[in-house]
Amino acid sequence: MAPALADQIYVCGRKLPRYAWFMLSGAICDVFQFFLNGIVATMVAGLEYERDTVAWTISYTLCIALRQETHRIFVFGAYEGTYWENLSRVYMTYATTICASIVLRSMLAHVAEGLPSAITELVEARTIAYFGTVLCTGCFSYFALKRGWKKGGGVDSTEVAFTQMTADEPMELKHGLRFGSARIDG
Repeated sequence: MAPALADQIYVCGRKLPRYAWFMLSGAICDVFQFFLNGIVATMVAGLEYERDTVAWTISYTLCIALRQETHRIFVFGAYEGTYWENLSRVYMTYATTICASIVLRSMLAHVAEGLPSAITELVEARTIAYFGTVLCTGCFSYFALKRGWKKGGGVDSTEVAFTQMTADEPMELKHGLRFGSARIDG
């Protein structure tokens, strides 16, 4: 499999932080999940309690396989083992997020319902809760997936964002410290 786009694409000669790629990957899936969430919410419209939280949980669970693939393409690159082994690791990681997001989504919905009507007339309380949950779960998921993507501990944790290296000269730091055969252009 090809390496992740995060490892191949440079902007102005620099690699973007891996988290920026994760946000792009996640945003693609979030848009898909948002529309799927609307469909599921319509299907469970008869529920009297926490209909939106149930819809969130179902739509989130259904999107995990899509998230695995977009994360592979954009963020982390090839995974170790088979597709099914990695998918099970991704589902286990997201299981924690799903459990936490059920409580979080419900709490945010209740808080959002108490917002001033000037805000809730523009955006429904349930939509505010939805996107608040997306933001919180996204941060946790990035670090959990980064750590567990490969059995040996994930992607290269020594990566430095927004750093351009040249292999021609030793890296020089303040006070005359030199490392390896690379130099940080500042």
